[in-house]
Amino acid sequence: MSVEQERTPASQRAVEIALIAVNYNSERATAQLLADAMGQSTQNCKLSVVIADNGPTVTELDGLREKYHHHPAVRFVRMPRNLGYFGAAHHALQTVFGHDLPDWIIVSNADVRLIQKDLFDRLARKAVGPGAIAPRIISGRTGLDQNPFHRLRPSALRMLLNRIIPRFSFLYWLLNMQFAIRRGVQRIVSTQNPEPLPHSTRIYAPHGAFIIFANKYFECGGDLNVGAFLFAEEKFVAETCRRLGLDVFYDPSLEVFHDEHIATAHSPDIRRFQISASDYIYREFFTRSRQQVRHRC
Repeated sequence: MSVEQERTPASQRAVEIALIAVNYNSERATAQLLADAMGQSTQNCKLSVVIADNGPTVTELDGLREKYHHHPAVRFVRMPRNLGYFGAAHHALQTVFGHDLPDWIIVSNADVRLIQKDLFDRLARKAVGPGAIAPRIISGRTGLDQNPFHRLRPSALRMLLNRIIPRFSFLYWLLNMQFAIRRGVQRIVSTQNPEPLPHSTRIYAPHGAFIIFANKYFECGGDLNVGAFLFAEEKFVAETCRRLGLDVFYDPSLEVFHDEHIATAHSPDIRRFQISASDYIYREFFTRSRQQVRHRC
């Protein structure tokens, strides 16, 4: 079932949507995202916003907590320690909702802007067919759409190389240069053909900055309990959907803006996290001994 299909009139009700935003040392971005969410049209949905506070200090979001203290749709959940991106989202989801999950669960970076004023109403009209939706994510750094993150599943050899390259400084530098050149070419191409794909398209992996999960993803056995601190989220979602027989769709009718990498900029641990994530993904999903049996939920 494509996400282009809409709910039937009989199913028209207040669709429940939860936005889980993970904060780490990004109070200003979190405040802006909250303001964007509160300014959204919600005629066709019931919105809950959960701030998963992974910040380095307990008091970082005190001003926001005070501002939204009496707002019934906003919750703050303080992490017991820095749990990473999906780790914090997983903890917040379990803490606030338990097994009584909304129709749609969105996991978002704090540095995302909700530029469509009817984003949630648009989502509420979607048929709950796929496991996850990848919206159009416009990068503030390049102006390019960051989705689809991967159209097709990478090979095991590609994933093996992803493990090896970050361990060697020169190879890592070459990889980043290749990425920068490819991004420049994409920017040139996009100026000649700036319009996004007009219809939803089945893809392998969504970009992690803003992933929309259908309730079905969790009902069928999926979760957010990724086994790496950072940088494994996209392929974890892709492989979970693949194992469960659920589709991931790129849907450009939904659009957000990504003011990239506020929380992780200049971190000396980034390369170490990338190595750990590539090891985890290859070990769990791309070795013959760990190939998951696929079944359709």
